[in-house]
Amino acid sequence: MAGAGEERSRGRMLRSIAALVVILLAGLVGTAIVYRQSIAETLLLRQLHRLGLDEAVFAVSRFDAGLLELENLSTGSGDGLEIARIEAHFSAQGLFASRLDALQISGVRLRGTLDRSGFSFGPLDRIFEPKTASANPSRPAALPVAGIEIDDAQLELATTEGPLRASFELQAVETAPEQLEAKARLQLHHALANLDARLSAMGSPSALTGDLEIGASAAGKFAADTSARAVSLAAKAAFAFEDGDIAIQPLDCVEIRIEGLALQSILTLSKPLDLCLRSRSESGIRIAREGSIETDLEVAPAAFAAEFQIGAEPQRVSGELPMLRMRSSRRGGEFEAFLETEAGRLEFAKQSVVIRDIRLEASASRDAALPRGQLRIGEIFDSRKAARFPKLALSARFAPRDDELDFEMELANPSRALVIEINGIHHFARAAGRADLHLHPIDFKPGQLQPSTLFPVLSHLLTEASGSIEMKGSGEWDARGTRGTAEVAVTDASAKSELATIEHLNAIAELNETGATLLDQTISVGRLDFGLELTDGLIHYRLKPGGIVEIKSASWKFAGGELTTRGEIDPRSANQTTSLLVKGVELTRLFELVNLKGLSGSGTLEGEFPIALVEKEIEIRNAVLRSSGGPGIIQYRPNPGTSNIAKADTQFATVLNVLENFHYERIEIEINGSATGTVVIKIHLAGANPDYQDGHPVEFNLSLDSRLSDLLKTEARIYQMPRKLEERLKAFTEKTL
Repeated sequence: MAGAGEERSRGRMLRSIAALVVILLAGLVGTAIVYRQSIAETLLLRQLHRLGLDEAVFAVSRFDAGLLELENLSTGSGDGLEIARIEAHFSAQGLFASRLDALQISGVRLRGTLDRSGFSFGPLDRIFEPKTASANPSRPAALPVAGIEIDDAQLELATTEGPLRASFELQAVETAPEQLEAKARLQLHHALANLDARLSAMGSPSALTGDLEIGASAAGKFAADTSARAVSLAAKAAFAFEDGDIAIQPLDCVEIRIEGLALQSILTLSKPLDLCLRSRSESGIRIAREGSIETDLEVAPAAFAAEFQIGAEPQRVSGELPMLRMRSSRRGGEFEAFLETEAGRLEFAKQSVVIRDIRLEASASRDAALPRGQLRIGEIFDSRKAARFPKLALSARFAPRDDELDFEMELANPSRALVIEINGIHHFARAAGRADLHLHPIDFKPGQLQPSTLFPVLSHLLTEASGSIEMKGSGEWDARGTRGTAEVAVTDASAKSELATIEHLNAIAELNETGATLLDQTISVGRLDFGLELTDGLIHYRLKPGGIVEIKSASWKFAGGELTTRGEIDPRSANQTTSLLVKGVELTRLFELVNLKGLSGSGTLEGEFPIALVEKEIEIRNAVLRSSGGPGIIQYRPNPGTSNIAKADTQFATVLNVLENFHYERIEIEINGSATGTVVIKIHLAGANPDYQDGHPVEFNLSLDSRLSDLLKTEARIYQMPRKLEERLKAFTEKTL
């Protein structure tokens, strides 16, 4: 019986303990209901502190069955995060599955800075610190929330170029297990650029597809050497997100319009440029889960017009930009970009130069500030009818070195008879550079390579050319313009033209457009024939400031004697004067040039022959030639026509009788007049004819007025030469400049 009593006693004790537990639980539940908001705040603060946000504050405005409302969440003063209101709907079943039924966030304000070191959001930087990635990252099976809505979310970043402001909206809802639909909009505003992007997507959290629409504009100074005006972009694209990888495929054409662009005061657009950007593969842009980015895009050919300036005067260039293909890849800290072009056509209007088939291959990496690559141009040609140079092809290579770009290039015609090498460097920071140039020797041979073959503009100027020409030079450029020097060497050159024949020309000339005084230069000419044959020419000259040519000495062999001169020539002046000194010219050979049959003689002449170029006319001023080297003989046996004239003129008959065999002691000839018009020639003779009046001494004067072309047997080339030369030079200048 005692045992039964003890059992009943233990039962009453258990019932009493159970009643006490229920009472205690009821009290705890009641207390939790009364103080639930404080408990919720405490738990949430602990979670924020765990994230390193010790200064975070907020207020729980409501917490009851299925609803939690937070207000005025802040992570601290200054940069960081503020949220006006968070509303979370939940259920017990959802909480056990770590999901919310719905989440609404409004009034988000995120502030930070952006500089060369990257982004900073104050206390939130601790959250964004890189964490050790799992070897096998888990794949999200479902959204942590069945529906989410974010509105009035704004980002403000302080940058060196001014504040960047962004606004963001998002609506996403789960339409079925592991299926959702979402819409989002992002707007960016900055002093230099604006962006408006809209997105719609559907699928599972690990596999989304959708559409993207972007509108962007930019204007202003983007760097110390680049500025743009009214740049706009409009694009529509399809995108796919799968297992962390993102692929973006532009739909049709991404339209890019550039109203104005200036690059380093070198290139300035003169009319708007419209570009069409397309994808070259199934995904024009691919962003991998680990952060690598790959692009494969191309820009269609586009009409182009700009002003290109290196030097004092801008040059207009227009045409069609080539097809542009771009590929880029970024993996971790490594970055590479590849660019290539195809076709294209550019025309430099002032120079009448056309460039076609432009092929550029360039690549850039994170370590290099400038790209490296190669450029090939299929054709560079002169669009004028009489081309100044042959069709050329260009090949070039360029490589970066700090903020400099080394380059080397070669210009050559198809037969490689003309080859030009250029090597140099350009400093982008200073917009300056220098280059060395070498024109390989060009060898001309009659019946083979001729100047007109390479330079059609010379087809009417030079024929039957032979010899070699070579040039070496260097140049510099900067904001002040261009400067350069060049040395041209002509070796054993011969040629014919309408005006003259030149044989065995050898010269080394140094050209300098700055007008700096250069070292003495020498030209030797074996033979020059323009009606009067000159041989063994030797010209010693110096180029002085202002382009003035100082002839230090010049000499020619002529008619058994020598012609010499010296002085200065100013190519800019319409008036020039010079004087030829005549020495040892043989009468026999001089009379061979006179258009008077039956005239011969012996002895030599010397004197001075002043010549002036006055407004394109050559004038002979007080030229005087005298006999030298002792006495000589003049014999004139006229043709029958001249003899008949003498029968009617007694004085003329006397002169003819004396000149039949005149042994002179002294001759003096004065010449005045125009080389292209009438000249007055006065001849003074002193001597005797042993066959006339028993050799009685005779001294008489003859005066002759005539056109120079009528007096000389030169096919009129001497007096035509100034006019013809002017016409040729004028035509050549109009063709080449």
